Amino acid sequence: MPADRPARAVVRLVRKQMARSAYAWASIVYLAAYGTAKGYVATYPDLAGRQKIAALVQRNPAFQAINGIARRLETPGGYVTWRVGGVLMVVVAAWAAVATTRVLRGDEDLGRADIVRSGAVTGRQVEVATLASLTGAVGLVASSVFAGLLSARLALAGSALLSAAVCLSGLLFVAVAAVTSELFAPRRRANQVAVTFLGACFAIRVIADGTRGLGWLRWCTPLGWAEQTHPFSGDVVWPLALLATLAAGLTALALTLQRNRDVGAGALFSDRPARSRLTLLASPTQFAVRSELSAVLVWCASVGAYAVIVGLLAKDFSSFVSTSKGFKDVAARLTTTTLTSPAGFLALIFTFFAPPIALMGVFQIGAARSEEGEGHVEMVLATAITRRRWLIGRVAVGVGAVVVTALVAGLLAWTGTAIKGGGVGLGSMMRASINMLPAALLFLALAVAAFGLRPRLTVAVSAGAVAATYLLQLIGALVKAPTWVLDLSPFHHLAAVPIAPMNGTAAAVMLALAAALLAVGVVGFNRRDVAGL
Repeated sequence: MPADRPARAVVRLVRKQMARSAYAWASIVYLAAYGTAKGYVATYPDLAGRQKIAALVQRNPAFQAINGIARRLETPGGYVTWRVGGVLMVVVAAWAAVATTRVLRGDEDLGRADIVRSGAVTGRQVEVATLASLTGAVGLVASSVFAGLLSARLALAGSALLSAAVCLSGLLFVAVAAVTSELFAPRRRANQVAVTFLGACFAIRVIADGTRGLGWLRWCTPLGWAEQTHPFSGDVVWPLALLATLAAGLTALALTLQRNRDVGAGALFSDRPARSRLTLLASPTQFAVRSELSAVLVWCASVGAYAVIVGLLAKDFSSFVSTSKGFKDVAARLTTTTLTSPAGFLALIFTFFAPPIALMGVFQIGAARSEEGEGHVEMVLATAITRRRWLIGRVAVGVGAVVVTALVAGLLAWTGTAIKGGGVGLGSMMRASINMLPAALLFLALAVAAFGLRPRLTVAVSAGAVAATYLLQLIGALVKAPTWVLDLSPFHHLAAVPIAPMNGTAAAVMLALAAALLAVGVVGFNRRDVAGL
């Protein structure tokens, strides 16, 4: 047998594990890149309109904080870089980090690594083969960005540079997650540390881009390095070397840590005996709260930090719009929401909070699926706990997590506006938070239905639905799609709360659909076998 055949088998296994999510994200980023470019051309067909929006956006720090520094907005490439370039970097980095901890630390938690390494392949070979496969998956997603930009007939050099920045951002967080997978056990902790680091990098980038005099902070975050490449507006290549160097260094560190620890253990805290904690162990639902509490706190901190930032920016942004007739015209073309008041600005921004909060609910049900796949649910169901009681308890935890995160977003956005004297009441922001809940709960219920019918597709189906329907709303609005097409997206039915009343009819329909999907999931779970991973 050739010496490298076992390693190649590991590569094929990881490729199989990654294929579904990699192809799904490749499709999503292609549509985002292509649709944004085409939508810009359709919305601003003449140079005068493009120059107007470029001049107005570049004068306001709120836009810079949210999307990054705007350069050459009078060109489709510059607009795409500003509008979705930074978003794609963060999204691909987050996906890469989560996928890496799932494959590396997740396999160790499940005992698969013991079986693989007991054969003809060493731990180092497994690590290298796994990282090579993850690199290929990130490269596939980044190449889809490149294909989307070229399909929209953007410049080759700028398209390649933006795609390379997205790719290296993803690869860097593959390396970050590889290090956290070596340092921490179990997978949950490794994943939380990696994602928290990504959130900190994003927060630094937001502060650097949105605060005058703090631009130097961009050099303190890898996301700032990627932004400094200036695709379509100078094409600066050398910052990519910083990303590549740090990724290579962290990969080498991960390989070194792997060699010096036991399988299944973490390099940190592995030999320290854990003190028994009996809190929240009286029922499966309480245990779910205990298990998910740290993840929910991370979500609340991430969403809350961004909410504070937009709250602080709301008054300045609305003042700028109020005094600029030209921007009023541009804003009217971008959104039907009135942006001349802090409440109007927050109403628009809270529509952007809805997808991540929906994803949080999806991942709560995904955690229940992981618990089933790891064999824990089977032991619980062997007791007097019924399937229905267990699943409804997990759903209740997910619903509670979604509600708490949404309310935290509203509370901290209000805090930001109160600090700046924005004049938006706490009750108004609580209504804005509640406005997001029907859509988020609909996707959570879709995840429950998938869990009951096709458990292995729980996250893929529901998270894919969140991404697809949000892109439908975003791109459809840019290209002026027919109303019936936009109506297919739950996000299209979110009212501009707090400056407008909540769409009660749409909320009732979404909640009714959520109840039906929840019933389908519970019945399906009652009838199917317990499934492993």
